[in-house]
Amino acid sequence: MGYKLITANRFGGPWLARAGFSAADAFYAPLLYRFRSYGLHAEEPAKSWMQPMLEYRAMIAWERQALAETSHEQSHADEGMAIAHITDDYRVQA
Repeated sequence: MGYKLITANRFGGPWLARAGFSAADAFYAPLLYRFRSYGLHAEEPAKSWMQPMLEYRAMIAWERQALAETSHEQSHADEGMAIAHITDDYRVQA
């Protein structure tokens, strides 16, 4: 099943609401990692938004800090497993 995320390239790039990264991109950022971790398929124009997000310096720093976190909330993992198969776990194992 494919999922679509509406993007607005009319703002001058792959960002959702303006020519640069904005609160809209930050709001949807967690979805980016869900797509990757659960092996979900994304179609255009979402794919055109996802790659620049993964390469954005602030996102790289945010992911690096999140992956270094050793505290995990098991109930969140249980919720995810109830609806999808996690294909990759990028976290540091406690």
